[in-house]
Order: sequence, then C-alpha cells, then structure tokens
Amino acid sequence: MENIQSTLRSFLKYFIFKVYCLFELIVDRVVCNIVKVKTMKGNKPLKLRLKEVNYNNIDIHFKYLSLSHPNLIERFAFQQWKSRFIIDTINNDQKWIFNDLNESKKDYGMKLDIGPFQFSRWSRRNEFEISSYELDGTSLLYRNNRFEIGDIILCNRSDDSDGIYTTLVEGFQNFSHAAMFTILEKDNKKFPAIVEVQDDGVFAVPLRVYLSKKFCTYVEIYRHKQITPQIQKNMSLESLKIIHEKHGFDIMMDESQSVYLSCALTVSQLYQRSGMSKFLGHSRYSLKTLKNLQILGVESCTNQDLLMPDDYSKMEDLSLIGVIDNNCLNEIIARRLMKERMQEVWQTKILNPKNFPILFPVIKFGVQQVQKRTGVLGSLIARAAGFTIESFPSGPSAFIALSPTVVARVEKASRRISNGLVKMEANFLHHTPWEEISKHPEVRSLVLNAMNDFEKLFD
Repeated sequence: MENIQSTLRSFLKYFIFKVYCLFELIVDRVVCNIVKVKTMKGNKPLKLRLKEVNYNNIDIHFKYLSLSHPNLIERFAFQQWKSRFIIDTINNDQKWIFNDLNESKKDYGMKLDIGPFQFSRWSRRNEFEISSYELDGTSLLYRNNRFEIGDIILCNRSDDSDGIYTTLVEGFQNFSHAAMFTILEKDNKKFPAIVEVQDDGVFAVPLRVYLSKKFCTYVEIYRHKQITPQIQKNMSLESLKIIHEKHGFDIMMDESQSVYLSCALTVSQLYQRSGMSKFLGHSRYSLKTLKNLQILGVESCTNQDLLMPDDYSKMEDLSLIGVIDNNCLNEIIARRLMKERMQEVWQTKILNPKNFPILFPVIKFGVQQVQKRTGVLGSLIARAAGFTIESFPSGPSAFIALSPTVVARVEKASRRISNGLVKMEANFLHHTPWEEISKHPEVRSLVLNAMNDFEKLFD
C-alpha cells in the first residue's frame, strides 16, 4: 500500500512539474509574444491556435531572429530549414503555415514591370485599407510578423535577374533591394504600404502586394533601435510627400543630390527627412572589375563607399525582427548560382564592345539624347521606353544601354539553372551546405552552360 502511495505521490509531483513547465511555456511564448500567436490570422480560440504550433520548429525560427545580424552561411541554412519546415507542416496539416502560404500566392492584379503604382489608384481598393489587417497597439500584424512604421525591408525579388547589379560589388550581397514600411493617410483612411524606388521613380506599394510571391521570394525585416513615435509620425508624412515628388533611379548612387535615388538611398533619405541620421554605406565596387567598370563608365565611383541593401543587415542600430519566406528555395539557389558565376566573370574577364549587340550604339545614342534633358527626340525616346524626361535613370549611357541585353541573358540563364535544379534530388538542395552545392560537378556544369550567352559579351 505504501509503495502504491509513494508511486502516486511521485506521479503527482511529475504531473505538477509538467503542468508548471507548460504554464511557463505559454507565458514565455504567448504572453511575452516570443511566439506571436496573435499574428495568426483568424479568430480561433487560443487553445486551438496553440495546438497548431510545433514548438521545436518555432524555436529554430526565433533562434535565427535572435542572431540580429545573421551572416550568409546562417541565412542559407535557415532558408533550407524553412523550406523543409514548410513541407513538413503542410504534410502535418498545420493550418497556420498553410494559410500563410495561401496569402503569399494571392494575385492582386498588379505587375511591377509594366508600370508604376499610383497611390491615388490603389487606395480606392478596400482590401488595402488598414481595417483589413489585424492590429495590436502600434503594431500591424500580418503573415506572422509585426510591422511598425520605419521598419526596413530587405528582400530578394521574384525577377529572374534579381540582384545582378550587386555582382559588381566586393563580396557576395545577400539582398538586392531595400525599402521601408509606412502607413499612408488619405481621406481619413490609412493604408499600410512599402515605399521604394523603382526604375521610374519612388512609389508606394500595398503591403499585401509587396510581400506576395509575385514580388518577393524572401524578405527580412529590420527595426531601428532608436526610433520614436514622433519620428514614425514624420515618416508617414515624408513618405506621402516623396511619392508625389519627381525622382528617378540613380545607378551611380550619388549622395550629393536627392533627385535620383537608389533603393538603399531612398530608405536613408526618408530617415533623414524624418529627423534621424543618414545611413552610411560600407560597400564598394570590386577593384577586380575596374576595367569592366571603365568600359561601362562607372569608374568615377570605384573608390567611394556605397550604401547597399546588405549594409542595413549589418548595422548595429538595426536588428532583425521578422522574416517572410515565400517558399522559393529552388529559385533562390538558382539566382544565387547565377550571381556567383556572374561575379566571377566580371572579375576574371574583360567586356569586349565588339561582342555587344548590333543595336547597342543606337540604344546608347538614344540614352544620351534623353540624358540631355532637352529636345523633342529625347522626350519621345523616354516615353517610348516608359519614362518621362525627369524619371529616366541617371547613370553612364553605356551602362544603361547594355543593361537590357545583360538582363535578358541572365534571366534566361537563371531559368535554365532553376529548371535543372528541379531534376536534382530534393534532399541535396535541402540539406547540403552552400559550398558543396556550388562546387558540385553537376551543378557547376549546369551553371557554366546556362551562363554561356552572358559570357559571350566578354573576351
């Protein structure tokens, strides 16, 4: 009898201990928002939401966020894990991740490459109003993340040519694009948006649209540690102003003026105009590409620091606070392989203008006419290219004239690499370190063959 009582007491102690641990887990993850259960869309009871969370996997997600400034190796390992995690959770019918993927696949009828986003137009649609999102205090909750005004968005776009211009910079650049989250106001309504520079000016894109798979494959969200409510208020006002100003894209990343902007400089300018210090870049063009930069007309800024999207991910005043993964590991790997080979070519081979397309001189002449900012011919050429005189990109005419050819060839190469990777063993891509993937003979052969057309521009 005593043995039975002792056994019962031990069992009760163990049971109480497990209940206490569970209580601590709930407090730690739910009340303290480490696991952001509130961000899961819907009105399910809390206990039902908790059942959908695999805590072991969630731990990896938040351990990654706790790095604050993950490096290239850590980021790729996380992307591999996230892809495996998504597959597992879909197979196990964990609806919160399934709902997130469905949200990423929504098509709102907007295309980045066929024209600008006019706020005056898309603000007429109720689905983009703030009332269509879940709110918690000053935070907007969307796709299992918390957004606050001033959050810096670093991303890889869904274009097959994503990030090709970062290949001229020293070292491999994780991100191709930078933008800023804000909330715009119009007619007593509020609209969550991402403000960014595009080829023909600065625009606001609805948050839902920007984070969809149609626009981005992978996104990281960074938050400034010193931002204040007043600064955030200023940012909303300055965001509304800047999208109604005349701006163009700046290839040279010239900080001495504020009309022509790169994506990273657009974010920096919004911070400056709102009362914060400007951001300083620490990236540079690779000196190994100097001869090619001279041919492209970019040599004047080879000895100066450049502000690139990746610089934001390394700044001490910023911390990683969220991730949006649209389940595009194959495309991410293909485009990274393409960019690594592209960078290798820039640094080991020399462009030969004799290998440029026959129409290159004609296109270059047209660019020069537009850049003179005078005359009917320049205006007509700008309009034919989808720009105005004021919004036409600023930069060397040779660089701009060659860009369409480079983009077309590397996009084709990227698709070929992606299609080739699909035929490979899935476990290889999901579990193998990057160095082993990139140096694998079959992968290397696939990349070299795919990039052949691009390399024909060189000696």
